[in-house]
Amino acid sequence: MTSAAQLSDNDVTGDIASAVAAALTAIDEDSWTVSTQQRGVLLTAADDAVLRMSIGRHGTETGRLIVACEPPSDARDVPGTEALRARATADPARPAARIAADLHRRLVEPYRAARPAAREWRRAADARTAAEESIWPRSAPT
Repeated sequence: MTSAAQLSDNDVTGDIASAVAAALTAIDEDSWTVSTQQRGVLLTAADDAVLRMSIGRHGTETGRLIVACEPPSDARDVPGTEALRARATADPARPAARIAADLHRRLVEPYRAARPAAREWRRAADARTAAEESIWPRSAPT
């Protein structure tokens, strides 16, 4: 058996991420899919909630499964939305169902609760900026 410290991101892609995505689908109202990215593996729900998974390489996180929320682009730069950037670690040897339940409770539910307000804040901030620019257009650089 491979130890947690020997796991690579390829192991996350092939085994752990697929199993966790299936377990999340079983407990969540949305289905979850897996895709591979340069900086890890993405688990994406049908409602566009996204979790990034990788294996820790440094310090106390070495060999641990690191899972982080990916903030949605339509809620960029919103203050006070730590839930949209939250992260957790897990022992990759734990059963996928237990990892999924923990991630759902610690990351997915708070992410979904914060997302609508963050999107509304972003829309309002963009509207305010557009209104200000229509009243006080920025002068062209000279």
